[in-house]
Amino acid sequence: MGNNDALANLERRLVLHSSSQIAELDNQIAAIKRLHASKGLLKSSATIKKVSEACIEFFERKRTFFHETILGLPFDMEKVLGEKLMSVFSTYFPGDFDKVDQRLIEVIQMTGGEQFTAKYISRMHEQRDQISENVKYEIEQFIINLKAKVQLSTLEKILILFEALCLLGVAYLAGRWSVDSSGNYEPFIVALGAVSAALEIGRRIWKRAAT
Repeated sequence: MGNNDALANLERRLVLHSSSQIAELDNQIAAIKRLHASKGLLKSSATIKKVSEACIEFFERKRTFFHETILGLPFDMEKVLGEKLMSVFSTYFPGDFDKVDQRLIEVIQMTGGEQFTAKYISRMHEQRDQISENVKYEIEQFIINLKAKVQLSTLEKILILFEALCLLGVAYLAGRWSVDSSGNYEPFIVALGAVSAALEIGRRIWKRAAT
């Protein structure tokens, strides 16, 4: 699976997630209304506050889902991958802005607090924008980590090559030594063996540090 396939997979998952989360938000709002109605608080500012918090949770869930999904897809490092991911997010994240705003406005109107509409909408938008900024940072970190994995993979291949050369050198010198027992091969065999062991230990340490 190349990056184009991974991006298409990502977009499909995001569309499905958005639909399910709008339904979840509606369920949360209905539950808040029922609870506050049972307490005689339905038309109070407490209802607006709780629904506003539910709207923020909605966007936080979208952020979390986006982040977890890109971590689970097999992206390859490329120069413009960060821009492509940001483009997908910029389409996915604002897709429900109007729907969420409308739900909060309807609740504000239901409570008779229309004079507070601008206040609550503005407050929600500020938190929503902060969530969006957090995603930009997470994409940057994802690209940094992906680059590090690519670099580690390249380094590991180089170390494996050197290790193989050392082992071949040991095998060659051991063969020469078996033919010419008077030759001074032992120090070189020991040295190459030590280098091979050090390379193997180094590879394991770097892989563990990367994960």
